[in-house]
Amino acid sequence: MLIKQMNILGFGVIITGLNLCLAAPVQGMDKIILKNKNVFEGRIISRQTDKIVIELKDSQAVLTFSSAEIARVFLEKPAGFASAEGYFKNNNYPKAIELFTKTIKEYSGYDWAQKSLAYVARANMKLKKWALAEKALRDYLKKYPGAKDTVELNISLAMTLTEQGRFDKAAALYNGILKMKVKEAFQAQVQHGLGELYLSKEE
Repeated sequence: MLIKQMNILGFGVIITGLNLCLAAPVQGMDKIILKNKNVFEGRIISRQTDKIVIELKDSQAVLTFSSAEIARVFLEKPAGFASAEGYFKNNNYPKAIELFTKTIKEYSGYDWAQKSLAYVARANMKLKKWALAEKALRDYLKKYPGAKDTVELNISLAMTLTEQGRFDKAAALYNGILKMKVKEAFQAQVQHGLGELYLSKEE
């Protein structure tokens, strides 16, 4: 098959109906932001450890970028994640955990895996499976230490420790949060959590 090639913004572009034998397509509109600030929108058709292939929006052009060139990758919400959210909202937490866990595996390295892991922790808390919730929270805080919801999830972690009777560790975590410059709403949550903790200890 003949393949016509062009050069756009210094990148090789493959034109015409190229039949790629690659990973299953990610549905929806995705976005790649390069380290040089260039932005490309389209549909990611292959994700590998060393490169990503994207079919550009409104064209038949296909670009391949090495991982070293890429600053961020944004994928449109996966169907599995959307379904998991629906189950979570309808209080079907076991099914939500199943689908979120699948999303974590399929979208490792992307924002949707991060969001799914937080949901897994919350769903296990809803089910009062405190040890599983703790594991998910610790995994999240280790993988995403600079995440915006770090304080909120540390409070959740302290709650899981309290529920497991590990009061000293929970109190240490709560007090550590109080020493940080956090919003008043979080401070109120911490004070409430400490109150619950002391009630559990019958102090």
